[in-house]
Amino acid sequence: MSEEAAFLKALKANPADDTVRLVYADWLDEHNEPAKAEYLRLVAVLTHTCEESTRERPEVGRLLSLTELLPQEWRQESASRFMLVFYSHGDMTQKIPVVKLIREITGVGLAEAKKLVEEPPSKLLTCVPFEYALPCRERFEQIPGAVVRIHPTDVKQLPFSVAFAIVASRMVWGNRPDREYAALESITMFARFLHHAMGIPEEAARKLAAQDHVTIAENLELATARARVEELRRFKPLHDEMYGWSIFIATRAMGIEPVANK
Repeated sequence: MSEEAAFLKALKANPADDTVRLVYADWLDEHNEPAKAEYLRLVAVLTHTCEESTRERPEVGRLLSLTELLPQEWRQESASRFMLVFYSHGDMTQKIPVVKLIREITGVGLAEAKKLVEEPPSKLLTCVPFEYALPCRERFEQIPGAVVRIHPTDVKQLPFSVAFAIVASRMVWGNRPDREYAALESITMFARFLHHAMGIPEEAARKLAAQDHVTIAENLELATARARVEELRRFKPLHDEMYGWSIFIATRAMGIEPVANK
């Protein structure tokens, strides 16, 4: 086995070993491969800044320019140092676009994609080069509220936590001629639900019911949130085709409160 083959074998076995990666870079310099050496050093640098790195950062721009000069297979063998992690998909309207994009990027089926969305944080890609992870993250950024981050592959505990909340959303269904009356009626129904669900006085529930969205509980584990939602469903009216509310589980990630509904 040649020295270079040994380096690549070691990096394939442990993509997070930047010590081997940097020693390999020195070896490449000694063997007249300066572009490959620079690329590997940039990979090591990006492990410290990858979460927020954009194309505008000098080290990212330089790495992307080097990828045009270097073989794809070699980059995959030597620099599969990053992973793409999903945290949240935004408001209720964004779940389907996110599921579709996850299926496109990862190649998983519908059920697996839904599970990745519904149980964040979820590792969508593991052990890929930065230049592959970056455009994938950029595609998610085009979906309002979606939160996806690039991390080094050796992160044992993800730096951003995800807590779950239960949110109720008031609505009036359909294009009704008596829509104004229906809106008032939906507030009355919603207030009755909030009174029972949150254990608050009727007057306080009435004030909250005027809002479109009300957080029932937050900072929950996923299993707890699911159990509580099932408990709350008994307060839903049997006939709410015209007006009523929906209950969904939301995520709270990184302090910016994106919402991922189920």
